[in-house]
Amino acid sequence: MKVKINQLKKREIEGKKFGLLIPELTVFIANFCIMVLEIVASRLIARYLGVSLYTWTSVIGVVLAGISVGSYFGGRVADRFHPAKSLFILFHLAAIGCLATPVLNQLLENWLIFLTFSWTLRIITHVALAFFLPSVLLGMVSPVVARYALNQGVKTGRTLGNIYAWAAAGSILGTFVTGFLLIATLRTVAIIWVVAGILAIMGILYGLSARRSFSSAGRVTAFIFSFILLSVAFLVWVNTSKAHLLSSDANSLTEVIYEKDSQYAHIKVEFLKNLPSVRYLVMDTLLHSKVFMDDPADIEVNQYPYIKLFGTLTRYFIQDKKKLHFLFLGGGGYVLPRYLAKVYPNSHIEVVEIDPAVTETAIRYLGLPRENPFQIHHLDAHNYINELVRKKRKGINVPEFDFIYGDTFNVFSVPYQLTTYEFNEKLRLLLSAQGIYLLNLIDSFYAGEFVTAVLNTLKKTFPYVYVFSEEKQKGSSARANFIVLASLSPLDMRGLFTAELSGFHFLDNSTLESLKGSSRGIILTDDYAPVENLLQPVQKVSGQLDMCNKLLNRGNSLAQKNPDKAMDYYKESVRIRPDYAMGYLNIGTILALQKKFKEATTFYRKVLEIDPEFAEAHYCLGNVFLEQGMRNEAIGQFSMALKVKPDYPDAKEALDMVLDKK
Repeated sequence: MKVKINQLKKREIEGKKFGLLIPELTVFIANFCIMVLEIVASRLIARYLGVSLYTWTSVIGVVLAGISVGSYFGGRVADRFHPAKSLFILFHLAAIGCLATPVLNQLLENWLIFLTFSWTLRIITHVALAFFLPSVLLGMVSPVVARYALNQGVKTGRTLGNIYAWAAAGSILGTFVTGFLLIATLRTVAIIWVVAGILAIMGILYGLSARRSFSSAGRVTAFIFSFILLSVAFLVWVNTSKAHLLSSDANSLTEVIYEKDSQYAHIKVEFLKNLPSVRYLVMDTLLHSKVFMDDPADIEVNQYPYIKLFGTLTRYFIQDKKKLHFLFLGGGGYVLPRYLAKVYPNSHIEVVEIDPAVTETAIRYLGLPRENPFQIHHLDAHNYINELVRKKRKGINVPEFDFIYGDTFNVFSVPYQLTTYEFNEKLRLLLSAQGIYLLNLIDSFYAGEFVTAVLNTLKKTFPYVYVFSEEKQKGSSARANFIVLASLSPLDMRGLFTAELSGFHFLDNSTLESLKGSSRGIILTDDYAPVENLLQPVQKVSGQLDMCNKLLNRGNSLAQKNPDKAMDYYKESVRIRPDYAMGYLNIGTILALQKKFKEATTFYRKVLEIDPEFAEAHYCLGNVFLEQGMRNEAIGQFSMALKVKPDYPDAKEALDMVLDKK
């Protein structure tokens, strides 16, 4: 017992000797780093999981859980070990944990098992595996520092008050510096390196202060440990910088020419190596714009289908109007604003783009002139609409817009404030009597909860609401664009039924009624807009189909060398999604190559049960019939393939060959 008391007294005396870094500064730096890590975590996962209420909730919850667990174990470490030694080890381990987060973040995206999880579970698991450990290690610092401070003989209340106050101050400064400065200045991975470097330096300083308490072997071990950490950090920095500078690897089909983390999104501009004249703007997980650098105002050739539909609807309803007013909510690559400025040069065009970095990217890399013919406002669309409504109510002259375009949604990241009844009422005040509100959103016939909630809400303000969709019926794809057209006046839609709608389909009343029950009659308001919850079914199906696609790609890479293994991947894909047509198609193809024509026919027919207009399945089935001498059946399938896809050269060649022989 006496020996234990003497050991504790000896530790307290040694604790008083080390004063290289004051406790307040230590907890200030540790908590500064925690908040930097928390905010950067949201940006790191955005490129794989987007930004939404779920991602922010998961990041905050995981980091707080890590701090709580760290505080619990840190208290026990503080009671048992020398504080300087403990801090030396904790800061180094925390630095290693920080360096591992970008690597883990990327590796976790490629784990197929995650794609079977629900969207919320996938986000929570991803964030926890990447960021929980460094949060725990940094959370252990404060109890150890508190024990060190109490060893100095200062009053307990004052000591703990100072520790808590400085820790809070570090958290506050870390929040503001990261949000307003670091993310806009440095790449997110570079910020992680900076944090890891600060933690490593803190560890080294505490190691120096505790060097007398180390044995000779301990001092050597501590030196080697610090050297290895700094060397690894340097190598990671070199390799990542090289990868960033090269922007793409030799096997990639795309080349990245610009990449940046803004306050709002991870922005990337890239192009296909075999088509450098077309550039793509990618924000977080979604391709936002496709820009033809030879003619950036072009929307007619190979453009995004929904952009082409926006153009078709605009031209159709403009008719003989001369002076037009357009308002865009969301800028992106500024393709449609440039098109309208070119086609209707006397028009008044305004674009509200929340992120100045997006506009600067469009200017520097997507051909947008710095002096352009439209007004650009960098603020939240909700705020700008509020500003216009206030001006109008005060009698200040505000344009009455002929068209308002809403294009601000990012797959599963929905600015809920732009979907509500209150927002729609403000748009109504800004539209002309014959004005039209065009809204692009993403949902699926698998679910339809979000799109029908939006429709329910729009109909409270606009008596005339029409919908176009990339899907025709339930079950045709995981997610799709829906274009909603809302107006205060009746619109003559008859001419559109024969127009080229760029792959979109007009949804009649019966189709809309089949979707109506999905939303449970929800009206979105400023007080109640559960948009993330409404999109959960789409997120689940999208995750499953992402996994199926990855299994399909793995199978395709093995199809020639190891068809049996490829077959296993294809079968796994249809096990996950029994309606995954591509999986059945590839199973049929393997069986056809093995001369198992009857079995192949079964799988091709399964594809056509899922999607009767799958041209490739008709073509493959035609080949199987041809191999079995069933010429008439083969002709029927090749003809059907061409009916669905008139520019299908393989089907045309096969049909011509059979007809010639016949």
